[in-house]
Amino acid sequence: TLAPKRPVVVLNGTTTIGLAAAYRLKVTRAGWNVVSIGNWTRSSVSATTIFYPSGFKASAKRLADDLSGTQLTREALSGMSSTQLTIVVAN
Repeated sequence: TLAPKRPVVVLNGTTTIGLAAAYRLKVTRAGWNVVSIGNWTRSSVSATTIFYPSGFKASAKRLADDLSGTQLTREALSGMSSTQLTIVVAN
């Protein structure tokens, strides 16, 4: 059985204007619900990364597979949502 599709937040981790909005389309076309977009204000990420809260690792892997499989997945950082997946988009 497939992991559930969790709500997704998409954050732009670059200086490219509009990147989160463009990536939101990719995520929604893959059948996932993007609940918000914005800008990543923490340290930069070297690759597009899906951060997942405790218990959501399988959902993060499914999202990566649905997108292209090239995104990194890691545990959510302090202050991130405990009920949503967070994608930080890199160049």
